[in-house]
Amino acid sequence: MLCLAIRLCLGRLSYSFLKLRKRPRRRLRRRLAAGFRDCFYGIPGTDPPAMTLEWAMAELIKNPKYMRKAQEEVRRVVKDKGKVEDSDLQYLPYLHNVVKETLRLHPPGPLLLPHECIIDTKINGYDILTKTRVFINAWAIARDAKFWSDEPEAFRPERFEKMGDVDFKGHHFELIPFGAGRRICPGMMLGVVAVELALANVLNRFDWELPCGMRCEEMDMSEAGFRMVSHKKVPLTVVAIPAVIRKKGNKKKLRLIVLTQIAIKQAWMLSILIRFVVFDTIFCNNLSTK
Repeated sequence: MLCLAIRLCLGRLSYSFLKLRKRPRRRLRRRLAAGFRDCFYGIPGTDPPAMTLEWAMAELIKNPKYMRKAQEEVRRVVKDKGKVEDSDLQYLPYLHNVVKETLRLHPPGPLLLPHECIIDTKINGYDILTKTRVFINAWAIARDAKFWSDEPEAFRPERFEKMGDVDFKGHHFELIPFGAGRRICPGMMLGVVAVELALANVLNRFDWELPCGMRCEEMDMSEAGFRMVSHKKVPLTVVAIPAVIRKKGNKKKLRLIVLTQIAIKQAWMLSILIRFVVFDTIFCNNLSTK
């Protein structure tokens, strides 16, 4: 899948170069830069983990009871360590279900990457000829009531406790946010671990609220039109309250307005979020010692 994506991007770059070679150099540079951006930030890059993290936070804030349950699990496992480490993730099954439910409702690539039929095939009475370009609608499959009977449009992490071993690793075709088979996303496990680790740390160190008295029912959860990557239409804006300060009962409750796109759209924003969490962990530890 990664090789196919890079090949598509390089093909686009070659086409842009041939088409624009007689046009102003500035326009050519812009087109080439856009092609490289798609190659490294798009479906095969770092945009999907950042986008999945934003959707997970949005769904948890919209459903406070699931937020509390996830925070209780994380804080019970981490205790006084201060931060969540890779070794702690195996003890966070509910957090893993939250990520799975987020990937079900908001797959990084709703139509996956394009495939091509290599032999003549017949499916449900339709003839699919060789060389036919095929798109798999993973978004629709993950919301099909035939496979997801318990409110398929609702955010319910507990559904995976009843469904046993249903996972996104390509063995269960009702949940294929990363594709399946030989062309499954090669960065799947790296991306999932990055999302789980970042999500666990922000849930552990902070309590989250909507700004300006906004209610959960007023959140806009719509997607930003038809794209290869499903971004949130309205960027998430939240208020972070360091958990240490809340425990001490400080009336002023230091509030930090998070730069709202919790890690979105540019590759370096994910690293900024992680640095933000590390900085505030140190900051809150210093406050608790005073």
